[in-house]
Amino acid sequence: EKEGWTDLEGNLLKPEDVNLYHANRYILLPFTVESQSDFVNELPSTAGPQPPRFFVSHWWGEPVKQFIMCIDRAQLDFRRNDCVADDSRGGGF
Repeated sequence: EKEGWTDLEGNLLKPEDVNLYHANRYILLPFTVESQSDFVNELPSTAGPQPPRFFVSHWWGEPVKQFIMCIDRAQLDFRRNDCVADDSRGGGF
């Protein structure tokens, strides 16, 4: 069943157009409004504080699908270097 997510002008969103502003409106805020806590702290897999291992700067207005594709690519490009040949990629995560 379709969720019926709309943009600020009331237009029905297609999955490829959903950005983090939409995710914040429809997922993050409703999930955290009662606890007034960070989203990651509300996840059932969280066992205490989760300091970040790295930071990714991006624009919330880009489609989430494109952001995920960039993170996937970064994970491949910057994964742990296990041998001398891997050093050509630079440092790891």
